[in-house]
Amino acid sequence: MLQRIFSRNNVFFGLAIGLLLPALAFYLLSPLIDFIGTLLVPEKGVYASHFRQRSLAIIAICINLIPMNGFNKNRRPESMRGMMLATIILGIVWFISFKDQLLPE
Repeated sequence: MLQRIFSRNNVFFGLAIGLLLPALAFYLLSPLIDFIGTLLVPEKGVYASHFRQRSLAIIAICINLIPMNGFNKNRRPESMRGMMLATIILGIVWFISFKDQLLPE
């Protein structure tokens, strides 16, 4: 199945995978991180929810590196370009969303 996915060489296919995979990872990892957070820090005031959300979003974006590596190994440059474009777009959206927390005045 993975070989079939990495055999496609299309910018739009790479773009679709690059946008859907981080969204899926974010929503699948969110409950897991919440559960771990309640185990480690029972007091809600101590656990910084903004930091968790920022970190989880950037981890979800970085998950794009896994299929990007697969497209690179199978010499599919067009799909890799689509993945790179999606990663850049998501990185810009991440920065704009959290710029007030990242760059306080």
